[in-house]
Amino acid sequence: MSHSILHVGITSSEIAMAVGAENAAKWIDIVEKGIAKDKAAFEAAGMRYEFMGYTSTEGMGRLEKKLKEGDYDGVGVGWGIRGTKEMTAFFEELINTIHTQAPNAKFLFNTAPDGTFEAATRQFSDVKTA
Repeated sequence: MSHSILHVGITSSEIAMAVGAENAAKWIDIVEKGIAKDKAAFEAAGMRYEFMGYTSTEGMGRLEKKLKEGDYDGVGVGWGIRGTKEMTAFFEELINTIHTQAPNAKFLFNTAPDGTFEAATRQFSDVKTA
């Protein structure tokens, strides 16, 4: 069975909020490489994967539209959003929007920038690591 995954993550412009300005460039590189690695793993498994960079100030309209247009089996929210204290209210708003707009989607929570595929293997027993 092929699954469709949407990964909502922190944008490069807000990474400094999560890791500090002095570490932002390093973490932008780590996050971009992690997303590329996950994308390759999803594609190798025959799954559809989309990364959606989101800022904490833009509201839920774009996410609502994306969830209405797509039929996602899983929606992940990255650690950059979940683990940043200043983004707690935004994280809650994301979760409530996902729950309302995609009630059958499983939540996926990665533990590293390249951990979204691993999260999918925890939620979907038919997904195997390569």
